[in-house]
Amino acid sequence: EPVPDGDWNAVADAVKRRRVADLVERARWLGLAVASAVRPEAAPAWPWLEREVHGQASSPAPGAQPRVVDLSHLWAGPLCTRLLLGAGAEVTKVESPRRPDGARRGSPTFHARLNRGKREAAADPTRSEGRRALLALLDDADVVVESSRPRGLRQLGVHAEDWLRARPGRTWLAVTAYGRPAPRGPRRAQHRARRADHHEGDAVMRRKLTAILSGLALGALALAGCAEPTGQGRGVYLLMDTSGTYTKELKKAEQIITAILAQLEPGDSFAVARIDTGSFSERDIVAKMTFDDRPSKANQQKRQFRERIANFVRSVRPASYTDITGGVLQATEYLNEKNPGIKTVLIFSDLKEDLKKGYVRDIPLELRGFEVVALNVTKLLSDNIDPREYMTRLEDWQRRVEDGGGAWRVVNDFDRLDRILVAAR
Repeated sequence: EPVPDGDWNAVADAVKRRRVADLVERARWLGLAVASAVRPEAAPAWPWLEREVHGQASSPAPGAQPRVVDLSHLWAGPLCTRLLLGAGAEVTKVESPRRPDGARRGSPTFHARLNRGKREAAADPTRSEGRRALLALLDDADVVVESSRPRGLRQLGVHAEDWLRARPGRTWLAVTAYGRPAPRGPRRAQHRARRADHHEGDAVMRRKLTAILSGLALGALALAGCAEPTGQGRGVYLLMDTSGTYTKELKKAEQIITAILAQLEPGDSFAVARIDTGSFSERDIVAKMTFDDRPSKANQQKRQFRERIANFVRSVRPASYTDITGGVLQATEYLNEKNPGIKTVLIFSDLKEDLKKGYVRDIPLELRGFEVVALNVTKLLSDNIDPREYMTRLEDWQRRVEDGGGAWRVVNDFDRLDRILVAAR
């Protein structure tokens, strides 16, 4: 029956006449923070971790920086995202100006330790512009960490299941007292009322320990989901000979690069470097890119890549010497750091190495797990006089690659440019 507005004594009398289970159930319907003050003899055997899969799995781009949106409060969630930040993720902590993180009411030092280094964003979900800002942040995120009831976010138009399906490879971590599945998911966490006796300190310590362990466990799970994969994706490093008259061949190289870009997928890595006097240098890299997992962004990166190559080809000056070995060493260093599943080194050159005096390149090549493809191996004037010189160059490079544990191919027919990478797939 209704009670007079503001008459808490009447509310107390009405509560006394009802069963605890009925009151708790109705409170949950309303989303109120209500729980029984009586400790159950045996807690329900609910799992500490529950996993749901929505949409398709996908490996992150090698070397990519995961974008994390932190919607959580207090301890466990912020500790999780602090671990992700330390592992190299970009973390944005989102708070409502109307309901900021409750940890701000505690120790400023403690709050700073959990959240230092994170980007901060304010979004009031009760206002349309605040909801738009929140949805924009979520749309760009790879990982979301939150500690809300599913109902609370759904009322704002945020459905974790839909968000996961929208783009492969995303991770949603929910730190809740009861989990997400119905009928437990709609419940709010509420500490049970108790007397301030000597057991209270133990209870508080247990809650703190639970929050810390939850944050550590979730951080480890998120790191596993965002970790750079081993044996995933493709890495390609193309060396362009820029010595002497061979620069006249670079228009062909530009066509090959365009064809390769068309074959590479989101998450793959591609670098193009020049072969000059001393090629064992990152300064000789003309363009490099790990393509974003969003197709529209990856296509934009490919356009930028083509523009850099075109500008280089227009302005290149011939090099005096040809350090192919140094270029191969630089290629293996780059691809090993990217750690893709398929590693391909392309050498666009006549394979005639001409080293400046003092340069040491009699170095064994470590090429296990690599495929090396020689492209456009043109014949020099001296090769026409003595074809054995041409054959010897090819044989010498094949021996060096295979002695290093790599696979070797030569492609001089460019009628089907789409076949350059096929053999390694």
